Amino acid sequence: MTSTLGNLFLSVSLIVSPMMALAQASAPIMVGETVNIDVYDRPELSGERQIDGGGEVAMPLVGRLPAVGLTAPELEDQITNRLKENGLDSDPHVVVTLSKRLDVYIDGDVNNPGAYPWRPGLTVPQAIALAGGRVVVADDELGPALNALRSIEYAAATQRRAETALVQQARIRSEIAFARAAYGSNAPRDGAEVVDAEALFTMPETLEQTPAMSSFIETQHSIYQHNIRSYTERHASLRTQVGVRQERVSLLQEQLEHVRKETAFVLERMAAFEGLSNKGLITASDMMNMQRVATNSNGTLIEVLAAIADAKVSLEQAELELKTFGLDLKRQLEQGLMEVQADLIDLRARLDPVTRAGFIGAAFDRTSAPGRGAIPVQSGPLVEDKLGAETSVSQAAIQQVNAPAARNVTASVQELVMPGDTITVYADP
Repeated sequence: MTSTLGNLFLSVSLIVSPMMALAQASAPIMVGETVNIDVYDRPELSGERQIDGGGEVAMPLVGRLPAVGLTAPELEDQITNRLKENGLDSDPHVVVTLSKRLDVYIDGDVNNPGAYPWRPGLTVPQAIALAGGRVVVADDELGPALNALRSIEYAAATQRRAETALVQQARIRSEIAFARAAYGSNAPRDGAEVVDAEALFTMPETLEQTPAMSSFIETQHSIYQHNIRSYTERHASLRTQVGVRQERVSLLQEQLEHVRKETAFVLERMAAFEGLSNKGLITASDMMNMQRVATNSNGTLIEVLAAIADAKVSLEQAELELKTFGLDLKRQLEQGLMEVQADLIDLRARLDPVTRAGFIGAAFDRTSAPGRGAIPVQSGPLVEDKLGAETSVSQAAIQQVNAPAARNVTASVQELVMPGDTITVYADP
């Protein structure tokens, strides 16, 4: 398993020319570079010339001209004026191009340090890439300091997880206390309305009041308030359902009384019609109509009886759900509490050894000095944990030759590299 130096603080030191402030596209001529001078129709004056150690360029019949610090167009003007002054050409046409710029030197923690040809547009990340990228360092190469840092971070992360589990446990216990007070066997009928839910929300006083933990406690408090509203609304909804179903049963029973009276009246008429039919006083058609009315009346009576039976079953279900609401809620909350407590037991079992390892690691980390430099305890975490710990950021220090101090930028910024620059990549101790 390996880790890159990107996990540590990375710095890039650049030793650059005094002309870094100029645009890279018009980088000035430097000692040791080669320029191509083309004088129209004068081949004896044309050709490639190298800038000597004195910063001058030598030309036949012209002599030496200062070139260092000039751009190509400025050197063209110098040559043009000298040709006119010497009477060699009354109207010379001169073109100067930089045929060979100084190399860029890349050193330090890169895979292939050395000299590389400069090209326009070259940036620090591109230069590092030319040298094969940053060195990949195995964990065992970084030495025990890396393991020490990981022990410290793991101990801190375990401690934070234990503290968050304690807060969750306290929130669930507060909800159980509310369920007992509002919906327990001894609770008043309007328990949820008279119970002070906020007074039941309590947190352990031993918790460290860090900004992160205070924010987490506020989040758990918001969850508590949301859950209490949800429990109250569900209980009120059940009470409403029970009332609606009781009213339906009552209405159906009233309808049943009406239908029974109507059926009794129909049966009396039916008996009278049978007597008249036996005496031949009514027709068979009248008798059939009366029988049809009696059948319909009995059918209505059966339908009402069935509706009452269904309504009573529905009412009993709602009454049972309302009666057991507090018990079911308490069981549900206790199940969640058991899960949090199991996690807390596991964290506590691991907390003591990892804390001990963290203390040992911190003591070792302050005194050790592995080959590439000890890793400071204050460095950013190597691995981002669930609470969003920050990771280290690569940096670049750009030092100009004549500048009194370096200026820092992020290494990923597309900082331009100038001809002759020396880039040193290293890990901050």
